[in-house]
Amino acid sequence: MKKITWDSTAKKEIRKYSKQVKTDFGYLIFRLQKGDLLTLPESRAMSILGRSCFELRVKDKDSIYRTFYCLRIKDEIIIFHTFKKKSQKTPKKEIEIGEQRLREILNEKKKV
Repeated sequence: MKKITWDSTAKKEIRKYSKQVKTDFGYLIFRLQKGDLLTLPESRAMSILGRSCFELRVKDKDSIYRTFYCLRIKDEIIIFHTFKKKSQKTPKKEIEIGEQRLREILNEKKKV
C-alpha cells in the first residue's frame, strides 16, 4: 500500500466537502494506494504541474471538485491541492497554488 503525504491546507479543504464528495475522493485515493492506474473520467494527467502530476475528478449534483496529486516518489502519493471548480478550464490561480504547494513539499522532503 502506498503512503499518502498531504499538504495540510489541502487536507483541511477536503474535510469541508460534502460526505459524498469526501467518500468519492477517499475511494479514488484508496485505489491509488493499491496501485491502480486511474484514467478519465476519474483522473487526468496535469503535465502543466510537472512530471507525474495528475488531478482526481469528482462531481456531485451541484459542483465539480479537483484534487491535484503526484506520483513522483516510489510508493508514495503526494496530495497537494484541492478546490471546487467553477468553470470548464482549470483556473490559472489554482494551478499556481498547486505548483507552489508541490514545490514546498518536495523541498521539505529533500531536507529529510
